Amino acid sequence: MEKKVTESGKDKNGSLQYDGIRRTLKKTFIFFLILDLLVTLFIFYLIISNPQKLVYAKYALFTHITRNKSIFYESPEELVNNGFKFDTQKEIVNWSIKLKRKFQYIREIKRSIISVSDIEKIKAIVLSFSKNGGRGCFGDLKLMDKLEKINTNSGKGCCTDHTQTFIAISSVYGIVAREVHTVAKKFINGHVMNEYFDKRLKKWIWVDPLFALLAKNSDGEYLSLLDIRQNLYQGNPVIFEFFGNQYHYFKNKDPHKFTYFENKYRFSDIMMTLGDNVFEAENFNYKYKFLPKPIRQFVGLMTGVLPTYLIYVDKNSCKGIALRSAKYIYVSIFLILAIGTICYPFFSIVSFWNRRTKGEKF
Repeated sequence: MEKKVTESGKDKNGSLQYDGIRRTLKKTFIFFLILDLLVTLFIFYLIISNPQKLVYAKYALFTHITRNKSIFYESPEELVNNGFKFDTQKEIVNWSIKLKRKFQYIREIKRSIISVSDIEKIKAIVLSFSKNGGRGCFGDLKLMDKLEKINTNSGKGCCTDHTQTFIAISSVYGIVAREVHTVAKKFINGHVMNEYFDKRLKKWIWVDPLFALLAKNSDGEYLSLLDIRQNLYQGNPVIFEFFGNQYHYFKNKDPHKFTYFENKYRFSDIMMTLGDNVFEAENFNYKYKFLPKPIRQFVGLMTGVLPTYLIYVDKNSCKGIALRSAKYIYVSIFLILAIGTICYPFFSIVSFWNRRTKGEKF
């Protein structure tokens, strides 16, 4: 009899212990479920109230930080080793055929770039479509639609639209170009520009296709974005060369007095997009056009189809540390969501198995 009571006691204690584990799992599940709901509601609130916060989250999560300025000087061949993404030759050829077939202004560029330097080629490319832009960005328009609208009337599109257009047309005519940024507070109201790799000079040269500007030092040498920054912080003059038309803002104005270029602090934080694969990105966007743009961008960045970013940090910059801190915050939020998502099926399996062993009906 004592033996039976002892065994019964053991069974009872085991059952109590198991029930305790189950209650703990249930409380954990409820805790993370509530957290999941709160975080989800917070994200929806950000999307509705201020979509620019999603832009900041994107840069925080997908921007690499470097103190090695030599990366910004590497040739296209060397950049591949640092994860820079290029369109395949097949994609470039296919898109070249489509773009030249549809747009007369892209076909006509060929006439003005025969036997001229790369500098003159990129000037011709910029002037084929740039008219100083217009109010607001094109947003989620297809690349073909952007190319169709950008040079209509007195110009349309923002700086990002112009950089994308410049890269696309440059690729058609065999010039390697990339997107570079000066970074403002919270990545809002910064400026996006281009650099192209000059084959004769063997260096990257800065060009602003929206405003039709190049930059030189006092010796008349063309500069990259990092060169501009270094010259300004060393107290050396930077001369902006305007090559635009009657539509451009700086036809009768001094770029040095404009917000984007007024002093060295506007160049304190510079960044490069690690890829010029605009055609691959466009194919991806078309394939997944049923997804909202923010979700589509995050999927593209996570899967490596869309290029990430690289920001240069030294004693004169201030955004790198802020980006790193923001990254930790966003990663923590995603971990909470992930743990909550994992807890639910785990608790359900345990609950199901417990009820099954007790012979309960479902």
